[in-house]
Amino acid sequence: MTIEGLKKIVSIKASMGKGLSELVGQATPFVGLTPEDRPLVELPSSIDPYWFVGFADAESCFFINIKAGIKATYIVSLVFSLCQHSRDSSLFDRFSELLGCGKKYEESKKPVVRFRLENFPNIVRVLIPFFIKYPLLSAKRLDFEDFCRAAALINNKGHHLKA
Repeated sequence: MTIEGLKKIVSIKASMGKGLSELVGQATPFVGLTPEDRPLVELPSSIDPYWFVGFADAESCFFINIKAGIKATYIVSLVFSLCQHSRDSSLFDRFSELLGCGKKYEESKKPVVRFRLENFPNIVRVLIPFFIKYPLLSAKRLDFEDFCRAAALINNKGHHLKA
């Protein structure tokens, strides 16, 4: 292993994932090192639903948000979310196209892109039927099932407090 070989490996690592840790980036041989250029990935014109399910199995979250409202009430909402490095931003546009709903958000302070679907009618009419037709394969399926149970309760006003 030569210092030039090590610098090349560190340059490759700098272009992957979150890049270099602060500790490595500040090490004397690596100060000012530039990440290796990477070509843009060609995206297909549409996303295969089974591919999306696999991606969602690995990267998605099904949230049930509960916030205190006024006069001892609670606001319950559901959110489906995906998060990745911002270099995958154009991929997240394909998610909205596949589902016909949801929005992409890019963070201004971090290289992060998020896909969120939080509109309740779209969750009930689009997202839930999608994952019923194309089921999740991992333990995340259990989160989805709980998410569906919460959606049914919300849909039937079962989350409203009775006097």
